Amino acid sequence: MSKIGDMKRRLKYILMHKYEECFKRLKSEWEPKLIENGIKMIPTDPNELAELIFSQENYKDRSSRQKLEV
Repeated sequence: MSKIGDMKRRLKYILMHKYEECFKRLKSEWEPKLIENGIKMIPTDPNELAELIFSQENYKDRSSRQKLEV
């Protein structure tokens, strides 16, 4: 295997691992909040769950949270 191919494989692994860990954290943080918000059916599809979370009125992205801290 070439060095470039090996680097691409490693990069893909690193990015996928980061995505999976971030998604786990998002899901564990937001499932209770969704229930509090009155959501009765929580999607099992990761993309649908992310869309639902991001559409919540009480969802704040990082830059919005940082502005509130100042």
